[in-house]
Amino acid sequence: MRSKAVTQGKIADILTQRGQLEEALRIRTEEELPVYEHLGDVRERR
Repeated sequence: MRSKAVTQGKIADILTQRGQLEEALRIRTEEELPVYEHLGDVRERR
């Protein structure tokens, strides 16, 4: 689970660099952050 969230974060970073901010935000809020919250990993919350 965590490795998928890390990968999703990297994809969101790339999308941000490309100017696709809405999709990057969607990935962070709908796919990445819920995994970290589920795992109780507050260090990865940005």
